Amino acid sequence: MIRAVGPAPWTAERLEPFVEMVLSELAPPLKRQLVLVKPNLVVAAAGDSGVVTHPALIAAVVRALRRRGARPVVGDNPGGIEGNSLYVARVTGALEAADGAFTAFADRVVQVQACSAYTPTLTLPRLLFESDYVINLPIFKTHLLTTLTAAVKNCFGYVAGAHKAQLHLMAPSRRRFSELLLDIYAQRPPDLHILDALTVMDGDGPTHGRVRPWGHLLASTDGLALDATAARLAGLEPASVPTLKAAIARGVESFASIDLDGELDPLPDFQLPSTFAASPQEQRRLLAELGHLRPVLQEELCLRCGECARNCPAQAISLEPYPLVGDTCISCFCCAELCPAGAMQAPMGKARETFDRMF
Repeated sequence: MIRAVGPAPWTAERLEPFVEMVLSELAPPLKRQLVLVKPNLVVAAAGDSGVVTHPALIAAVVRALRRRGARPVVGDNPGGIEGNSLYVARVTGALEAADGAFTAFADRVVQVQACSAYTPTLTLPRLLFESDYVINLPIFKTHLLTTLTAAVKNCFGYVAGAHKAQLHLMAPSRRRFSELLLDIYAQRPPDLHILDALTVMDGDGPTHGRVRPWGHLLASTDGLALDATAARLAGLEPASVPTLKAAIARGVESFASIDLDGELDPLPDFQLPSTFAASPQEQRRLLAELGHLRPVLQEELCLRCGECARNCPAQAISLEPYPLVGDTCISCFCCAELCPAGAMQAPMGKARETFDRMF
């Protein structure tokens, strides 16, 4: 289901008609049901920055649920080892948008058995399993590790605190991490997904890419189908997106044929992350010369705040006094994702001349 809602400014009142339609057509009666609303609150960025789920969408969903007699609760686990969800919610506008329904998602957690090749257990919020219904509110962005982040990747926010960093170590490659994301998604697949495409981030997302106002919302009960639609809008074959490729390898191909309710043209001039730029053959040459892809520091942007070192799963970054990436780097690009100034970048930034010489 697709709806063009027009240019900014976006308000809850403008988005409510689409949310009402989605709930009426795709959701069951939710009266007295506990409904978890899961936005993307990866970092403490402004709500209209294109980095986090727009607070107007959160507010529209919460209002629509309350009109149905449901009991909404809004929660997410921000990025970083010590992400403070209440602080992030306040900065992003999610706290005000939730209108008293926001919860510290990771205050009560439980270890669950994981049907995964990479970890025996997962540390997840109890609320995830106590909820009668889950609504996923991802935002349409690129991602240095998974190419795109939308419905499936947003469920990495289920994972509490420092366990996120541990999981990066347990699955240190695009393929493995994408398979792990599917394992996490399968723990409690959301019942409904509403993709925030009011803005689209391309380039080196998910926090420092190019933000493009677009003014659309997309909804589906199938997260993989929604991600495949986002891939096609970005000009990609779904099988080229690591999470969708992993799903196909598992025999899940429900998204191979998708019926769209609404018209939508592919996004022009969509820029992929730097780590996606090379073909497999070119990537092999890169790996041979560089060892592996590592983030590059733009010293003129660096605040020397230490966030990159604190949040590095492999503890590969030291401050001397600027960040220095060591040999234990696993190329997860968490430092680039969580750097507040955008000083840590994929190699196509400062090292572009090296890449140009190679091709």
